[in-house]
Amino acid sequence: CGMFVISDAQLLATYPAIVAPNGQSIPDYEMVFPALVRHYFAPGFVGLVMGGFLVSFMGSLASNVHSSSSIVVNDLYRAFLRPGRD
Repeated sequence: CGMFVISDAQLLATYPAIVAPNGQSIPDYEMVFPALVRHYFAPGFVGLVMGGFLVSFMGSLASNVHSSSSIVVNDLYRAFLRPGRD
């Protein structure tokens, strides 16, 4: 939806462009969502969106930390340091 609402010219004017090998400036399409948030969302809703991103990031980080400790114990410690024990 944002690709139709935010034009290429608006992206090039607002955010730095990606320079192609032939020297052509290409809009950075990954900046479409921040442009939508900046131009069309109310300030309170921007806070909710940022809070949602922070919560999802922290949830992913906690999941990875928990999985890493499980991998260390089950795959390394039990297999190589204490084989045959509980």
